[in-house]
Amino acid sequence: MPNHGGTVDEMINDLSKLQKKQMKEIEKMIEYEKKMQEIREENENKIKRQQEIEKRKEKMIFLKQKEKLLQEQKEAEIREEKQRKKIKQMEAQERERERQEAEKERRQKELELEMQKEQKRKNEELKKKQEEFHKQLEEKHLQKQKELEIRKKELDKREQKRIQALEEKQQQKALETQEKRLEKERKLEQNKKNQMKILEAQRKEFLEKEQKAEQKLENFKGQRDKEYENRRKEAEKKSETIKKVLSQNEKLLKKRRKDILLKEKESELRKNEVLALKEEEHKKKKKELQVKEKHRKQVLDHNYEIEQQEKKRILAKIEEDEHKFEKALKDREAYLTQKKETDKRKRKEREKNVKKIHKMQDKEKEEILKRIQEDDEKAEAIKKERNQILQIRNQMRIEADLMKTEMKEYFEKLQNKQVSLEGAKEMMENFSKKFEEKQKKLKKISSSQGSTPVKSKAKPQAKSQVKKKIDVEKDTKKPTKKKKSYTPMSEEDIKKSLDELARKQSEELMQVIEQEEQKEEERNINLQNSEPSTHDSLELEYGVERGKASDRIQKLAKKHDKNLVELEKRLRGVV
Repeated sequence: MPNHGGTVDEMINDLSKLQKKQMKEIEKMIEYEKKMQEIREENENKIKRQQEIEKRKEKMIFLKQKEKLLQEQKEAEIREEKQRKKIKQMEAQERERERQEAEKERRQKELELEMQKEQKRKNEELKKKQEEFHKQLEEKHLQKQKELEIRKKELDKREQKRIQALEEKQQQKALETQEKRLEKERKLEQNKKNQMKILEAQRKEFLEKEQKAEQKLENFKGQRDKEYENRRKEAEKKSETIKKVLSQNEKLLKKRRKDILLKEKESELRKNEVLALKEEEHKKKKKELQVKEKHRKQVLDHNYEIEQQEKKRILAKIEEDEHKFEKALKDREAYLTQKKETDKRKRKEREKNVKKIHKMQDKEKEEILKRIQEDDEKAEAIKKERNQILQIRNQMRIEADLMKTEMKEYFEKLQNKQVSLEGAKEMMENFSKKFEEKQKKLKKISSSQGSTPVKSKAKPQAKSQVKKKIDVEKDTKKPTKKKKSYTPMSEEDIKKSLDELARKQSEELMQVIEQEEQKEEERNINLQNSEPSTHDSLELEYGVERGKASDRIQKLAKKHDKNLVELEKRLRGVV
């Protein structure tokens, strides 16, 4: 009976264990279902978040594309505005050029109106040519405007094509983005379906397991009675077996105890080894710390020694500087003492020199007084001579004015053909002779002074005058540089050519005389502004310049005569 009771308890225990096991499995399945539900919800949330991120990305891409498109449109508008400004600038330049052409044409017309009646025909032809030229310019301008318009249209077409291509590209990109997004959604949906299928399969499997467990429970209840008897019979066998098992378990427990003790010993050994290693490592670290501490102390000692040496060096330097300063003070005192003695000696020497200078100054004063007296006498003589020169110069100026007036009258008569060329030549020779006589008289008076001329600012002007004269002579040679023609000309043409040359020569001569007159006025101004002591030297210098001017006028007159003769020979075909 006791064995039977023990078997029932075991069966009850087995049943309770089985129920607990089933409950645990059910709890595990419920927990698993909860976890799967959480995973599904988390996946759904992830999908939603991913979709939101994708939407935001697409929105950002769309906004960026829109912004880029707006930026490109702005850039296109700016380029178009620049192009319009460039076209306007070109049109303004064209208008300015047309205005300049019109202004030029207006001036040309004014010049044409001022021309003589004999040139009307030529002016009309020139006007026609200008009108044709103006028409050509207008045609060119119209052609340029047409070309600009065509170019502008081409640019507009290109810009439109570019914008259209850009829009197509953006649309294509948007479609590709949409396709990618749909593909992602499709994949996510497919993943979701796959997960649902897996969950459904797991649920079915769980239900099948649950049904099998219930079937097992029912089978167990049906077989329990059958097995009860068998178990009762086997209980005795089991008790024997349990005894054997208990003995075996006892043996195993002993063995396990031995193993545990052995493992504890091994663990203790390993622990001791670890402790030994730690101790060794601790000693090693301690030794390293001692070495480092020793090195630190050595460094500190070394730094202290360096600091002490630096202090000694600084103290030695301070002592040396103090010694140098004291020496410098002593040297300064010695120098000041020596300087005082030197200054005292120099002061005495200066006093002696001052006395000598006073004596020399007294002598120089006497000599200066003598020289002043002599200079006064010389100045009086020079004053008399200068007055004489001024009288002659004034007389020459008056005569020059008269000569100028006469020359102007002669030139007017010559231009009006009231006087012949031979008369003009005689008049020029008489003027030259009179001028030479006055110059010789002035030179005699100047040479009697026995002083050398002093340089002044008038000399560069004389050089510029000579340069002008050379330029004038070059201009007079230009008409003679024409190609020699041995074809005889009519007397009327020859006379016209000779009269024209005579007119140019008279103008050239008048120009030289006017320049000399202007030069004379400058000389007078320089004399008035100069110091009285330089008047005599300036008078001598100006006298020389006047003589040179006279020679230049004579040479120019002779050259004019020669040019007239050469031109007449050339025009008449005489070699």
